[in-house]
Amino acid sequence: MNVEKHIFEEKEILEIVTDWFQKMDQSSKVGVIDPTKLNIVLDGLYGAMEIDETEEKSLAEYMRGASKRGMEAVWTKERLEDFEVWKEEWIADYEKVPENRPLPKGLKSGIKGKGMYDFFHQLSAFAYGVLSEDDFRKYTEVRLKNGKLWQEHRDDEREKIETPASDDPIRIGELPPGFLPDFWDWLKSAVEDE
Repeated sequence: MNVEKHIFEEKEILEIVTDWFQKMDQSSKVGVIDPTKLNIVLDGLYGAMEIDETEEKSLAEYMRGASKRGMEAVWTKERLEDFEVWKEEWIADYEKVPENRPLPKGLKSGIKGKGMYDFFHQLSAFAYGVLSEDDFRKYTEVRLKNGKLWQEHRDDEREKIETPASDDPIRIGELPPGFLPDFWDWLKSAVEDE
């Protein structure tokens, strides 16, 4: 009986997080979620939610290079490599759709889909407790808004914000419409494949 109750609670929490992703994608707003529930779900998807102090400091960093050690500690190098492959395939499929505008390249990096990795990192940092809910919301909502504006050819309206990596407001990597539910499906299916 206790095992059945635990399984029911896990499914209920998974449904809450799935719904949270769907609503974010539809509304471009980050709804309220209990970080503990998010942590439980990510831990259940083999994200190591217990890492050492050095890895935790790395995970808390804003920049990709500085956060790499922390992300590898949480997700493993192999899983992050798998994410990069999946992300490139997702971008290719997205850009094949005639109505979709090709994604922009980062000004400094020249990489498409930088906002996708940054979201994955910030989701992990938020669930782990080293990124505040306010910062997670701010970055994610700007990414979603700018992704939508890009697709609507309203480039001039895209928002710039301050980040720990810049002295002046900058345009951060976008999240295109439809990415979040697909990312969530990928994250869940990566566990099912193991």
